[in-house]
Parts: sequence; C-alpha cells; structure tokens
Amino acid sequence: MAGPAVRLAAVSRAFGAVEAVRHLDLEVAEGACIGLVGHNGSGKSTLLQLIAGRLRPSSGRIEVDGHDLGTHAGRAHARHAVAVGGATGAFYPDLTVAEHLELVAVAHGLGERAGNPVVHERVDALLTRAALEPRRDAVPSQLSTGMRQKLDLALALIRPSRLLVLDEPDRGLDPAARHRLWEDVDAYRRDGGTVLVATHQPEGLDALLDEVLLLEYGEVVARGALAAVADTPAGRRLGLDR
Repeated sequence: MAGPAVRLAAVSRAFGAVEAVRHLDLEVAEGACIGLVGHNGSGKSTLLQLIAGRLRPSSGRIEVDGHDLGTHAGRAHARHAVAVGGATGAFYPDLTVAEHLELVAVAHGLGERAGNPVVHERVDALLTRAALEPRRDAVPSQLSTGMRQKLDLALALIRPSRLLVLDEPDRGLDPAARHRLWEDVDAYRRDGGTVLVATHQPEGLDALLDEVLLLEYGEVVARGALAAVADTPAGRRLGLDR
C-alpha cells in the first residue's frame, strides 16, 4: 500500500518569539483534496510553505511522497513534485504572459524549447482556459490584479507535479474564473494529484474537498467535512455556519 502524499510529525515553525505552526501532526492521503481555513495569522500560509519545501521547520519532520524535506534529496524531490500557486505573484517584468508559461513548461521538461509542439499546445490551452489569450503578449505590469492571479495559477498548472499547493488561489477572481479554477483543481485530482488549498470561501466546495482543516494560532482545532467543521465552536467563530 502506498504511503501518504504528505506526512508531518511534530512540526513547528517559529518566527522569532511567534510560533506560526505548533507541534503539528498531519497525514494527507495520495489523491486527496484538503481545504485549509482560518483567520489571517492562523498559520495556513506558513503550513503550505513548509509542505512545499520553501520554509524549513524549526522542529519536526516533513515528508512528501516519503521523502524527508530535511535532506537535500528530499528538497530536490519537492522542487519537481510540488507545484505552488496563489502565494507569490512574482513575475519577470520583461516576459510576456505566453513567455512565462513557455519558460516554466520547458524548465520542467515538457519540451526542449518554446517552439516545441507539446509546449505550444499546452500554453495555448492554458491561455484559453484562463481567459488570458487576448493578453498573451502583455507583460505583467499591463495586467490587472485578477489577470496576474490567473497567470500565477496557470504557471502552477502547466508543469508536471504530484502535489498542488494553493494559497488563496481564488483571491481576486470573478465568479466565472473561480468556477473554472475549481474545475481545474478537480481535474488535477482526478488525474491522481493531491491538493492542499487555503481559501477564505470554502462554501460550495463540499463535492471537491475530502476534508477541511480549521487552524487557529498554528494548530488544527477542527477537521472533517465542511458542514461538520462549520458546526464547531471554531467554525462558528470563523463564520462558516452562515
């Protein structure tokens, strides 16, 4: 039997005197879609950055696909296996939308160069899917906040990965774009990928999320189906029961 896609054992992460994640134990099954909810400062973004290998824990152990992220080999595995979206919004100022996608596709082995048919088809498909085709030749400074968010998500989806980590990916998206996002996440999971997504708007995602984790002060204080979590004291404090 395959092990979990993600395993955390007694993981903590401190920033000075502030513990953003506290002694957290967690397992995420391969192919699952897990939602993270909580107030700003609850530890959601820190937890996602730890799992993506972009932060190191102050203590404890993190494994992705059985690889210990405390080792060089484990961090190398995470760079190839984990795609991150919604967290950075960092772009090259002189590359167009299409060139950003081509760069990431080639860097992650979809083809040897941007003109490769596989790369070309994948870029065109994502531009169309994200409604960015009319802006394919625009540079990031010419994009609205919502369009930059769409580009960031497309960059996460164009590369091969086994784990998709999304930090509030629906922030700034209009309802139609948000609907397409969740369709894409569902397709990724049905293809065998595992998803961790932090969102302030979990409503309506019951069919997509296998489990919801509610964080407060770096700890998981409630977990389970969305309706069950919403009915806990912590869920009511967050307003999930409205």
